[in-house]
Parts: sequence; structure tokens; C-alpha cells
Amino acid sequence: MKIYNIILRGIEQIEFPRHVTKTAITIIRKFCRENPTERLGYQKDGINDVKKHRWLFNFFMVPDHFLIFFF
Repeated sequence: MKIYNIILRGIEQIEFPRHVTKTAITIIRKFCRENPTERLGYQKDGINDVKKHRWLFNFFMVPDHFLIFFF
């Protein structure tokens, strides 16, 4: 029941541990929006919005054919 109540409060109300970076928190929150149309990657630019996010930017500086294993 505790987890259910946390989910009902929404992702914006969750307190993350101190070791989680602010950029990681922002991408988690953008992926977990209640409304699917507001989620990162759902909008017009799709996966490119995800690739441009600061937390993943350096990770995606590899050729796209390597990313087939991740998406």
C-alpha cells in the first residue's frame, strides 16, 4: 500500500537519494509523466529529444547503429 500511495502522489513529489544527480532526476521525471503525450520521447522529435537530454548526451555521441541494442 505504501508504494501505491507514493505512485498516487506523482513523480514530482518523489524525493530522490542525494547521490542521484539533478540531470538524472530530470530525465526520470520526464520519462514518468502521467500524461503520455508529455513524456520525453513522445513529442515531435521523438528519440532525438531523448538523445539531446543533458544526462544522455555524451552516451549518444556514438553511431546510431550501436544504439539498436538499447532501443
